[in-house]
Amino acid sequence: TAVLPFSSADREFWRQFEAFLNECDGRFAFVLEHDGQARLYTDPVGMIGAVYDAEAHRFASSVHLALTRPVEANPLYSAPILDGIETRYGIFHTCDAHVKRLNPSYYLDLNTFAPHRFWPRNEVFSLDGTTHAETYDEIIARLRFNTRAIVSAYPCALPLSGGRDSRILASVASESLGDIRLCYTHVKNWASSVDAHIGAAVASSLGVAHSVFGKLKEVRSERWERNLLNHAFEITHGSRTAPPQEYQNGLLGEVPSDYVILRGHQTDFLRAVFVFRPKPEWSDPLWQIERMLLEPRDAFTPEIGAHFAKDFMDWQATLPPNAMEKAADFMFLEVYYNSSLGALFPALWQHFYLSPFNSRRLIELSLRFDEEERRQGFPVYDIIQKTAPACAAVPFFQESAEPFADLSIPDLYGEVAKARFADTQARLERYYENASLAAE
Repeated sequence: TAVLPFSSADREFWRQFEAFLNECDGRFAFVLEHDGQARLYTDPVGMIGAVYDAEAHRFASSVHLALTRPVEANPLYSAPILDGIETRYGIFHTCDAHVKRLNPSYYLDLNTFAPHRFWPRNEVFSLDGTTHAETYDEIIARLRFNTRAIVSAYPCALPLSGGRDSRILASVASESLGDIRLCYTHVKNWASSVDAHIGAAVASSLGVAHSVFGKLKEVRSERWERNLLNHAFEITHGSRTAPPQEYQNGLLGEVPSDYVILRGHQTDFLRAVFVFRPKPEWSDPLWQIERMLLEPRDAFTPEIGAHFAKDFMDWQATLPPNAMEKAADFMFLEVYYNSSLGALFPALWQHFYLSPFNSRRLIELSLRFDEEERRQGFPVYDIIQKTAPACAAVPFFQESAEPFADLSIPDLYGEVAKARFADTQARLERYYENASLAAE
């Protein structure tokens, strides 16, 4: 049982709670009642799932759980301009005309069922008054603490790939890897076979075992099972979409169903993955709506973008000034992640997925770095190399011309990452030397 670090008699109870909430991490929701008022709060990107019907005064983790009536089709998605196009629900819409997805930076007043923004407040999304070294150290300490707490409380599994998100988790939390029950990679296609190759080297560099499940084109499920699975997933997800491939091909059965699966989501704020355009274009809705993938990329047109533009602009107008300084990141945080992970994770019934990086404080720290250095991946490279240099020496996916060298022998792959490793080391030495001089 958790105990809040302040009194329910505190006159600033809600402010105190919201300050506490900034420190919370993982995938969660809070329903609180205080002094006659009840509220719903969620994790920073709403990966717990939170939808509500203001007319019926109901809220739930997914659309069909919020309804006591048949679905009433969302007219925005029934427009002639979308005829014949497979679309995804976004910008707080769902398949139902009256059920909305809660913006995770808002709380839902359960007395009136009106949402109200509570975050961000006075956060500073820049390095003004601090340094790279101080920010790196706090990110590392918090992510390490969060992962240790989750791993000590639940049986956990960590998927490893050739990318950056899983590696930063594994590197920073290397002290806890011995308590993680399973580090693994699912092989579904050529790209994931490369992930398995690199994932094995990452695990070896950290001294832990690594399992590979599946092989190219392997399917362990029968057609009737896949048909049933697809139908069930459409119900739990609240849209006509297919479940992840490892569900369809039966490979996910290799991971015990009571395991918590640790994901690297939100570490991608350290890479500014959605900041594709310069700041003067952040108020332009069209390219950002296209990046939301509400429809297949090749089906997007300016007319479709204009169809959703009002909702986008209405949302962006709610951002406070400090968030507008990172408007493209906040689109990713409040709009994209909310409608993707917020729909996907509650729909997956076999395991509980969460990210140890999913805290408002860690997101705030990530957004301190400017867009250019994040787009180049410098904060990710720096944090991995500071916490696990041997792991940093393993090449990343697409860092080398194919085929990869034998990654089981570090001497054979050292040249691939040599230049990146040296550049990263020079940056770290500069940042921490500057930090030492400042301390003196």
